[in-house]
Amino acid sequence: MGSIVRLAVLGTLILALPLCAQTQTRILTGTEAANLFIYLGKPVHPFCLFFPFDSDRREPMELAKCTDERVAPHATDGWLTADYPSDGAPRLSGAYVSYRVLAKKGERFLVASDVSGGGSGKFTFLFWVQLDAKQLTLVNDEAGSDRCAGRLSGYSADGGAIRFAKSVTTSDIVDLASPSLDRKVKDKLNDTPADCAGEIYYRYDLESEKMELSSLELNPEDKTAGADPQGCFEELVQQYAKARKTTLTPDELKEFGRKFAATCVAPN
Repeated sequence: MGSIVRLAVLGTLILALPLCAQTQTRILTGTEAANLFIYLGKPVHPFCLFFPFDSDRREPMELAKCTDERVAPHATDGWLTADYPSDGAPRLSGAYVSYRVLAKKGERFLVASDVSGGGSGKFTFLFWVQLDAKQLTLVNDEAGSDRCAGRLSGYSADGGAIRFAKSVTTSDIVDLASPSLDRKVKDKLNDTPADCAGEIYYRYDLESEKMELSSLELNPEDKTAGADPQGCFEELVQQYAKARKTTLTPDELKEFGRKFAATCVAPN
């Protein structure tokens, strides 16, 4: 009798295994994922990836409307790019959209984009989108911004993860290194899209959809250090550069933050 019961339990477990496996969402990366990002037999047109920067960003893009048959996209190193025709409008000169499909998870795609409306801004984003037969919908923004203030680059697949770099300003670095520091101090630090102070390297796990900071690369600049927090930051970076220690682990970044707070912030 005991043998029959054990066989029945074993049979139940065997039957349950495929059901459990079905609950795990399949993840594809690279070319496998990109080959499924298709509209009417062709890769989705880059113009469909230029989501507005305002509140309309979450509105679906109608594929039939954003696909411009006049503009043939060109592919380079996994990126698909299309340049907007100026049609005599100076504001569109230099405007473009470029994107790269990094992964597919269930019905969503993880996409990197690089866009410009023709002005000085060069925006990069990492986001999840949902694709169906008629439209493309932005589901979730993961990271990105304009030039040094959040520009993303250097994407690569690493097993079940995507690695990439994010350009950051002085204010961004101090925010990470010393998050409890007074906001008034951070407001005195460089924080514009033209202020490149370093590169943060992240590992984005596709299963958990979480980012983990891997390291920070400081960008030493040969400037005359001032007495203000920004000048003091630059002097501290020069000290690290002289010691040939510009690549910092998360723990070393925290130590950098402690040194900045101790050295560059005047006591109350």
